[in-house]
Amino acid sequence: MDKTPTFSPAPKTLPTTLQFKARIPWDKLHSIIAGIITPLKDKGAEPEITLEIKAYASRGLDRTTLDAKIKETLTQIGAKIEE
Repeated sequence: MDKTPTFSPAPKTLPTTLQFKARIPWDKLHSIIAGIITPLKDKGAEPEITLEIKAYASRGLDRTTLDAKIKETLTQIGAKIEE
C-alpha cells in the first residue's frame, strides 16, 4: 500500500509542513535535489534531511572506504550521527 506524504495545514490556508519517508534508488538522489529540495527552498522552506544508508558488500567494506571517505565526508558536511 502506497503512503501519501503527510501535510499539516493551518486552518483554511496552505500546508505549512511536509514530512514523508521514501525508499529512493541511490542513482536517483540528484532528482531529490532538483525535484524536492530546490522547490521547497525556492518557497522559503528549510528542509531537514535524515539519511539512512544500508550497504552490503559480500567481500566486506574496507577501513579506507569507511574511515577516510565516508566518515571524513560526514565530518566535513557537519552531519550529526544519530545512530
